[in-house]
Amino acid sequence: MSRLVLLGAVLLLAASAAVAQGPPATGQPGGAAAESEKLPLPQPSAAPTLPEGRGAAYYLLRALGSLVLVAGIVVGCYYLGLRLRATGPAARSGPIEVLHTKPLGPGRALHVIQVEGHRLLVGSSPNGVRLIRELDDQPPEDNASDA
Repeated sequence: MSRLVLLGAVLLLAASAAVAQGPPATGQPGGAAAESEKLPLPQPSAAPTLPEGRGAAYYLLRALGSLVLVAGIVVGCYYLGLRLRATGPAARSGPIEVLHTKPLGPGRALHVIQVEGHRLLVGSSPNGVRLIRELDDQPPEDNASDA
């Protein structure tokens, strides 16, 4: 699920960067060097100005709108990941239930599982899963409560 959220965030950042660059430059012959020679240099005393017809509020609303869009897509990817995980194979219930797990070391553990009413003790390791023994159907009583 975290991979899905990460992918969504990367795509959104790429899309917002493309929107921030604006329309692509026209492909005139001569390359970037010829275009830079034709552009006038700004005067040092000239104050920066906004293009005519659009005020600062327009750019502020555009930036906020982009932020809301990116946040919405990230949240949507998160909930999509939750929904996909909830419908995956681990979410389906069946006749097998893991009652207890005891880790023994890296990649090794003992599991008490119940399969159609039978309790089994199994061991798992990097080499596979093995049945150790079949347990009684009733779990033992706690002796700690008697003391």
